[in-house]
Amino acid sequence: MEISLKPRFHNHKIILCENQISRPSPPAVIPGEMDLLSVARQQALKTQGEEKKLKQKLVFLLVGLVGFVGLSWGVEKDASAPTVTIGSTAWYSQEIAHEELLKIARKEKKPILTVFSALWCNPCRHLKEETFKKGAFKTVAEKVILQYIEQTTPNGQAYCEQFAITSYPTMKIFSPEGEQLEEYGMPERSVEGFNQWIDKVKSGDHLLAARRNVEKNPHDLAARMKLARSIGYYRMEEAFTHLDAILDSDQAAKPRPDSFHEAMELKGQLAAYYLNQLSYNRAKGSSSRPSVTTLPEYPALKRHMDRLFESYA
Repeated sequence: MEISLKPRFHNHKIILCENQISRPSPPAVIPGEMDLLSVARQQALKTQGEEKKLKQKLVFLLVGLVGFVGLSWGVEKDASAPTVTIGSTAWYSQEIAHEELLKIARKEKKPILTVFSALWCNPCRHLKEETFKKGAFKTVAEKVILQYIEQTTPNGQAYCEQFAITSYPTMKIFSPEGEQLEEYGMPERSVEGFNQWIDKVKSGDHLLAARRNVEKNPHDLAARMKLARSIGYYRMEEAFTHLDAILDSDQAAKPRPDSFHEAMELKGQLAAYYLNQLSYNRAKGSSSRPSVTTLPEYPALKRHMDRLFESYA
């Protein structure tokens, strides 16, 4: 007969029969001593008791750890939101929903600066290296909630589609209520430039305010110029509408004011830009470069160019 302990103790098997084959069986109980079977049973019971105590300790530690983590998450929910670190500054990433970020902005009473970027974008990399990675950029982080959107990720693509982003980098500033204060921010690419831009926006000098001023007073030429400069390379028709309003207002003035010449210069720059864009976009994937005059978008652009030349007269 062979009696063994649990499998984990296979190196300590106790065999009773091998030594009993060629000699008489020992008495059931030797006076003053315990039989070998009793020793084995006691050892097994002792081992089981130690295992039970160890399991209890492990369970206690696990429960305590889970409780601590759960308490930490419950106290500081914002700290668990996905972030990325650029230089020494922490940014929220595309992994946090826009609505959740607005809640944080309302709680901290700060606007949100969102930067839309892409790994393949050289200007984006330059902006990150030369501005965002600077230690002094923390002065910007103290004024706003920072968010860095990476276009090459699934959630980043969803963000870009949500806000119709077509060029990179694009920078927007949202109010805690979700209004787009600046749609196509173009601050000087430096820590100082970002600080000055954000200070202006927080003081009320931003794109949304200019648009509201024009709605209230169509003759606010300064607000129209601000709008045209801000949206010129993104919304051609709207930008040209504001510039034409400036040109019409100053047309009869003699001598023509600076605002007239400023509007003329900007409209000429935008016309050349869009003319080049139309030709380039139509040429992509084609072995021959099509004539710009054959493009369906050309008549609208030509109308604005003709208007531009008329203003020079």
